[in-house]
Amino acid sequence: MAFKGQQGQNNRFELQGFDQFIKAVQTMPDRMKSNAMRGIIAKNMKPISEAIKANTPIRKSSSYQGPIKRKRKDGSISTESMPMNLKKSIGVKTFGKGTEISGYAGIQKKKNDGWYGFFIERGTRNIVKNPFIARSAAATIPLATEHLTTDIKDYIVTNAQKLGLDAK
Repeated sequence: MAFKGQQGQNNRFELQGFDQFIKAVQTMPDRMKSNAMRGIIAKNMKPISEAIKANTPIRKSSSYQGPIKRKRKDGSISTESMPMNLKKSIGVKTFGKGTEISGYAGIQKKKNDGWYGFFIERGTRNIVKNPFIARSAAATIPLATEHLTTDIKDYIVTNAQKLGLDAK
């Protein structure tokens, strides 16, 4: 697959060998293609999650007395949170079925559940709005998108070459 471009008002590109590549890709199982895309998406979402982690507010307490336990009306414990739970819960997740793959960078439900991050991000009557996720993501998404495009192109070219096609 080779790209040829022409200078001028209307940039036109001609792909040579693209039909062969499409036929070869169509014969590959969907699971194989989706696993490759999951890896590429997760890799490119990582800088976004790292930026969110860097800007995550940490609960400061002058009189730290251990975990905060929230109780139900019957006295049983509904949730328990430690300082840094929110920061530790930030991560990347990819999901989807078949050929549609999506990625998410943000609060995850893991061992350290940062469930309360939603209230910090959006605010409540008692908590001032602090959109730390939106700020961090907005600053890193353009670069991540650029890298994602490059990684997908590189993946296609590399695998086209493995299939014996002239890809550049």
